[in-house]
Amino acid sequence: MEDHIPKAIPSSLQEMLRNAFATGAVSEIHNNFYQAVNDDTEPFDQGNGVGGLPFVNFPDKKISSKSALVISNSCDTSDANEQDISARCTYCAVRTLASLRTMLLEKAKISEKKVNKLIDDIKSQRVSDMMYIPRGSGMTEESVAMLSFVMSADAEAVEATHKPTIVFTLSQNALYLLLTKLSIHFLRFGEIKYS
Repeated sequence: MEDHIPKAIPSSLQEMLRNAFATGAVSEIHNNFYQAVNDDTEPFDQGNGVGGLPFVNFPDKKISSKSALVISNSCDTSDANEQDISARCTYCAVRTLASLRTMLLEKAKISEKKVNKLIDDIKSQRVSDMMYIPRGSGMTEESVAMLSFVMSADAEAVEATHKPTIVFTLSQNALYLLLTKLSIHFLRFGEIKYS
């Protein structure tokens, strides 16, 4: 992952992320993972952990409420920005690390050795489609943002029907980590030509 850090983030953070990925020493990021949630924090600001958002997991058409990490650009979801089309919020599921472990062992039938290795890689932020979320702020358990389990919904309708609650807000460094992971997960770096 260290070879794919976006050039748009500050060089000092590029270096910190490169070192963290290369050595597995992500504790510097994990120790400062959250920032305080303010009274003016909007639920759908990018990098917020929010409880009670609607999810559908096809082929099951049932709508369930889950914890989520907002990945939309905050400008796209802000009431302050006048838009011709109603704002949509894009978010991904957050599940506990323990429930992921159970699912991998029991439903996916993956060996305990492989699961232990994957959990170690997740906690070291080496898995591009998952972001490890340590305990802290409003998080009582170690968790994982599932960057492949993404939903998009009308922000106003979700606020009116689901009453989302802000559980945490990522710090600046954790937000850069999220943006790096999103860039790696959703872009094809081999096709990008840098000048």
